[in-house]
Amino acid sequence: MSKRTRTILFLAFVFLFFTITPMTILYAAGYKFDLNNLSLKKTGALIIETEPEGARIYLDNKPQRKSFTQILSKEGNLIKTPAKIKNLLPGDYAVRLELDGYWNWEKKLKITANQTTFVEDLLLFKKNIPVLSFASEIKEIILSPDGEKAFYKNDTGSGIYDIKNGEQKNIIASNTIPETIIWSDDGSKIYMDGSILLAETGEIITLDKTIPASATGFSWGVSSNNLLYFILNNEIKELNTTNLSIRSVASIPDTKSFLVKKDNLYLIAQKDLATSLHIINLSSGSQVRKVDIPSSPDYQFIGRERDLLNLYDNNRHILYFIDPLSISPLKETINDVR
Repeated sequence: MSKRTRTILFLAFVFLFFTITPMTILYAAGYKFDLNNLSLKKTGALIIETEPEGARIYLDNKPQRKSFTQILSKEGNLIKTPAKIKNLLPGDYAVRLELDGYWNWEKKLKITANQTTFVEDLLLFKKNIPVLSFASEIKEIILSPDGEKAFYKNDTGSGIYDIKNGEQKNIIASNTIPETIIWSDDGSKIYMDGSILLAETGEIITLDKTIPASATGFSWGVSSNNLLYFILNNEIKELNTTNLSIRSVASIPDTKSFLVKKDNLYLIAQKDLATSLHIINLSSGSQVRKVDIPSSPDYQFIGRERDLLNLYDNNRHILYFIDPLSISPLKETINDVR
């Protein structure tokens, strides 16, 4: 190789280094070159989770593919749900999800610079399920966690529609349509405005003489769908729906919200400007751990079926992923989730 050739190759490598390196750093920092405007722009992100998982993602009719390092994996190079797609230029995107045997899901979503657009708990419908039809307009539909039943509200009343068998049950008259609807995990029961509805029989168990009207934050148990939890006078109470007995699970002052997950109770407490996450063992009632978290008056637990705790700050629009029993509990933070 001649000296002239070596010089040309050296200069070419230097040029590539000083060209590619800054672009790589800017890309990692969330910037991307906009070919339409010939300018660098701050990008946004899109997080999509579906039930069932494995849906292919299309943005503006273009299939989203994995990076080069992931192409060699057995799953192929298409990005499938659940997925986090980063470095998207700001603007409106036509999003389409496809999964064999299910109806496509399509929607136009806006991606904003330095923000994350979050599509969570999106239920895809099978193509062979019965068609849901009513004589009057449906006001609201709340699906059961297993996707086999739906609680509906319309002008004539409300009730349960069995999606699997195509059966419709009118249960409640229009003058007493409930506002709050909370399904148990197995789809057998619904808590609604101080009552429990048994999905199979339509029987309604009233709780007005059992639970005071000041109780808030109702949530079903996981290990047993006969257990209903709620907040009353800074205590987390547990109602056994089989015999309507109540026991106190935990007493933490200034409790704001809680989550029942597996064998533990996770609750958020705030005193003055200090906010903390408390982990309580359901069986013993003892505190397993206390974790200090960023101060906020309005936290919300999202999706208890996930491995990590998903804690959303409604004020700052921040989503925290927390492993509460880890030495370093905070695993990831996503800003500007709206």
